[in-house]
Amino acid sequence: DNVLLTQCCATPIGSAPDVGCPPTGITACPGTMVNVPVVVSDADGDSLLVSWQVLGFPGYDEIVPGTSTPQNLTHGYLFTTPGTYTVTITVSDGVNPPVTCTTIVTVTEIPTITCPPAITMHILGSGTVVTYPDPTVTGGGLAGCSPPSGSWFALGITPVTCTATNACGTNT
Repeated sequence: DNVLLTQCCATPIGSAPDVGCPPTGITACPGTMVNVPVVVSDADGDSLLVSWQVLGFPGYDEIVPGTSTPQNLTHGYLFTTPGTYTVTITVSDGVNPPVTCTTIVTVTEIPTITCPPAITMHILGSGTVVTYPDPTVTGGGLAGCSPPSGSWFALGITPVTCTATNACGTNT
């Protein structure tokens, strides 16, 4: 008689993928491409499926051929609207549970300036020193005003121009 011997063994579950998450707190300006980097590897040398997801954007998948060497990957997003966006990166080797990490991208706008009300001074003579409050700046910092507070203002109307700035630009 012929005897058929079969051997069956369970394949041990290997190591889960390794993920080096992008930095937390990426800041960008509207209309600029934001590259979200990640470093992935798998100690077992399994191929990896890397998925980037951001609410309101199409998903993006990249397949990394099997290697245990860390791979530097990046995917870019064009954020046009100011706000806070969560980028979720999921890495799967098809054997172990997927590994997920997130980073936050904050898209800021050009700063806004709210000027204090106009100042009317009653003076005798050709002018006076005028001290005025700084304008309120939202989304940036006050770069300065011209002429500065505490300057000599001649008799008549003197416009004051203030400038605010941040990484996305300048507003006057």
